[in-house]
Amino acid sequence: MKLLCALFSSALALGCDGAGPPDAGTRDAGHDAGRDAGHDAGHDAGPGRDAGHDAGLDAGEDVAWTRVPGLPEGCVVDTTTDPAALEPFVIEPCPDRDGCTQLVPSWDTWFILMRVDGGVAVDGQGAFWFVRTAPVTYMERWLVMADGTPRLGIRGLFRSDDCRHSAFDADTARFAFVVVVPDREGYLDSWALGGEWRGHANLRNYGALDDEIPRGSYFHRVRVGPTRIALESAPWFSIVDVPWEGEPTMIAQSATSGGQTYVAASIGETVFYTVYGEHHHVRASTRGEPGRVFLDPTDAEAVRFVTDGVDMAWVQAYVRDRHYRFEHIELWSAPYTTRPEDVRPRRIARLGGTNPYPEMAIGAGYVAAREWIPDEEVTVVRVFRLSDGARATIYPYEGRSFRIAAAYILPDEIGVQVSRGGTPPQDIAFLRIRLDSLTFEPP
Repeated sequence: MKLLCALFSSALALGCDGAGPPDAGTRDAGHDAGRDAGHDAGHDAGPGRDAGHDAGLDAGEDVAWTRVPGLPEGCVVDTTTDPAALEPFVIEPCPDRDGCTQLVPSWDTWFILMRVDGGVAVDGQGAFWFVRTAPVTYMERWLVMADGTPRLGIRGLFRSDDCRHSAFDADTARFAFVVVVPDREGYLDSWALGGEWRGHANLRNYGALDDEIPRGSYFHRVRVGPTRIALESAPWFSIVDVPWEGEPTMIAQSATSGGQTYVAASIGETVFYTVYGEHHHVRASTRGEPGRVFLDPTDAEAVRFVTDGVDMAWVQAYVRDRHYRFEHIELWSAPYTTRPEDVRPRRIARLGGTNPYPEMAIGAGYVAAREWIPDEEVTVVRVFRLSDGARATIYPYEGRSFRIAAAYILPDEIGVQVSRGGTPPQDIAFLRIRLDSLTFEPP
């Protein structure tokens, strides 16, 4: 498993928190695969990047960065709530559509401009988070309100062999992230940290939770809820439930769940996760208990579960053709519940393609799904209205694409990123699109 450390400086440094079987039917996955490592090495080895830059910033910086306590010696990770630590966005109308405002980075960096990983709806506003390389040698992750106001920053040295901050998630009030540290034997230890981003209070270091996961694994995905954090490990897949107040508990392992386990959501006292294997299905764990079967249709397989605590949605895949291919796939939904006997499923729409793993987001009675249209050779975002199944389609700028379905969905707005691709792929803008500017077509 020492190979994990060889992957450390590429996958984790780029904020690759995603997991699951690849979206084999899309161009994005194929173009990105296998090219990060060599590209990282070329950029990383550039002359003079560290010397002087770090020293100058650390010695005379104007912004208030605070060192994260309790990490191993030599592991440098800082946090800040000072908006001066992030250059402002340029906010302007979108050039090719009405009812749209875009946030464009004003900064220029030597490697990663911006990579949006997710977002959350907060009191009727949107927020999103992204990774960038700072103008010097830091890898930074920022949580920013949709009007461009920075709320939380996390940074670590880009070339450090001592540690990396990686997986991140937030809900309406709290956030959590992982710091991965190589040990003396070349394995990776995973440190979990969390706190309140609205006010930046009570940052807690839960320590290295490696006793809870198989040797050789590390946490690469996190889901945050109001009472608990759910951490997913790879490559030996398992899920650990970490209450904000309490002791961590292993709630799922691939060996006992019937396939690889991928955390989907932490809502209230319940953690939902999907199982990919010979038969895809969804499980749930409440208050740290072992996961139980939650969604398992009799005539299909359930996968890609999402929920905002009001609605639930998932993909149902029919007639498995190959290991990760099916005859057709559909979008289903139900009002939120934690009891499988109370699920009232309803078919929303048939989805394009046969790959059952589209990126999806949910909120305010809508579901967004990223979809590759082969005839047009473009990746779009489909927006489905759950009340009646009507759909609208968002196209990217010409020659651009979408990496995720949406950062958030509000009753009147959806937040999406536009990517310019490349190695690594990175985003050129974040779009705030009014839902009433979209044309919804009946199912």
